[in-house]
Amino acid sequence: MLTGDEWSACAGVNEMVDACAAQDAPQLVLRYGADSLLAELAADVHLLRTRLGAQARIVVAEHRVSMRYANEMMLLRLGANAIIRQDIPQNASERACQLAVDH
Repeated sequence: MLTGDEWSACAGVNEMVDACAAQDAPQLVLRYGADSLLAELAADVHLLRTRLGAQARIVVAEHRVSMRYANEMMLLRLGANAIIRQDIPQNASERACQLAVDH
């Protein structure tokens, strides 16, 4: 989660909601990895979008696994603003993340 110029890690989605309560336009990055369950990620994206509203920027970053196109589209329909694919090089992924939350 980006707060001002600093990134901070949160243990769960409820902690993210609490940390973002005072922000006008929070920027959040959710990780999707081999140990992630798609149903939980989808529920988290939906919860964040409904609680934080349209001004929040929600990005899902793949970590060493790729989602199917249909799953990416589902997350985007549920409220994610962008998906950062796992095949983007590490040095470019930070820039891609910043671009995704800025738009």
